[in-house]
Amino acid sequence: MRFVAGFLGACLMASAACAADAQKATERELQSLEDIAHILAVIEKRCPANREFLMRGVADRINRMPGLSASKRIEINTDVYKFLDSIAAAIYDLTRHQPGERAEIVERASAEAISGIFDAVDPQALYHASSYFIAAPRRVLNSESLGITLQRVLPLPVVVQLSPSYEADPSGLRLGDQIASIDGQPTENLSQADLMRLMENGATGVAMLTARRSGVSGDMTILVRRKAKDMPGIQLRDGLAIITIPAMTVTTPDAVRSAVKELRGRVQPKGYVIDVRSNDGGRLEGFTGLADLFLSQGAMGSMASVNACPPEAPVVYKTTPDDITDGAPIVILSDSQTAAGGEMFVAALVENGRARSVGQATFGDGAIRTVIPNTQDKTPFVTLTTGRYLTPLGGSLDGGFKPSVTVSAYDGRNDHPLERALELLKQPS
Repeated sequence: MRFVAGFLGACLMASAACAADAQKATERELQSLEDIAHILAVIEKRCPANREFLMRGVADRINRMPGLSASKRIEINTDVYKFLDSIAAAIYDLTRHQPGERAEIVERASAEAISGIFDAVDPQALYHASSYFIAAPRRVLNSESLGITLQRVLPLPVVVQLSPSYEADPSGLRLGDQIASIDGQPTENLSQADLMRLMENGATGVAMLTARRSGVSGDMTILVRRKAKDMPGIQLRDGLAIITIPAMTVTTPDAVRSAVKELRGRVQPKGYVIDVRSNDGGRLEGFTGLADLFLSQGAMGSMASVNACPPEAPVVYKTTPDDITDGAPIVILSDSQTAAGGEMFVAALVENGRARSVGQATFGDGAIRTVIPNTQDKTPFVTLTTGRYLTPLGGSLDGGFKPSVTVSAYDGRNDHPLERALELLKQPS
């Protein structure tokens, strides 16, 4: 607990009363200080050369906090413990004028320090323990269970996309509608995390949304049917199978394999549409297992390490000779919210010549992230970017993976991408 000792020591140098008050600090306050030390150690372990960058990121963030005395500004120090002690002294300086808000200031300062660490090496990293930490935001928030995508615009989020899974009463949502509440809970000025929790509350049934529309007076109540998340679905249309895959979980490959096997036990589809629109990825095993179901040779792509030194050798994801469709033609549907594992899947099949893709360019997030647990209770502690996906041809997903055929997105009424995919499969090969 060297870092905590430094915090208490900084107080003792100021006054005995401060030290007595600090001794009464809650476990959470002290733990938030220890978290800084832990994260520094975790990231520096992957690359010791990052130490100065990490320290500079912390100092820049905390030194900008209002109320910090000039004499307590953090300076870079190659001695880690002295550097941590200077953080403790700075945090105490921030709290001494507002003792009644000490717990809040401590946690906010800790979150600033951790944000500074991530700024230096991994802007997309996540710190799970603090409500003050806000990760680098994605452009939008997608709810697969509701079938809607919201842009987080303050004060109220705005509907920017409706997916084919969207089911509402006849009045329906429209693009551009503002969402004022979800299931009676106001959405005004909500954080990204809190808004996502409202959207994905884990329950099936019907969600009640309060919407505001330009040109319409008063609020509108719209009922949207929630669907179970993460469960693949399969249906048959004109002799063609349509497989909908909303997420890449560890169970996704087995679920898809079982669904295709059951369908082929009744009928032999002439081709397959695989719908990964709004699929924002999930587990790496979900992507590799799913892609392997439809590939019988070649590689699904590779992972180049990041934030490690010396750089680790790329990991190549190889296929096994087992195509569950026996080579039947495939068209994949993608859109701007197909991300991470979802777009890796698209790239793996298209660049191996196994499928064509229809829709829009994908999101453009090829980062592979690792959740590092807390050493005490094994709960998620930080999520770091540890690798970057490269397509089978060695390309990057930056800027999104472009479709073979570009088609306007589903607009809530007409599913043009699906219709185009079915047309392509019906054409003579």
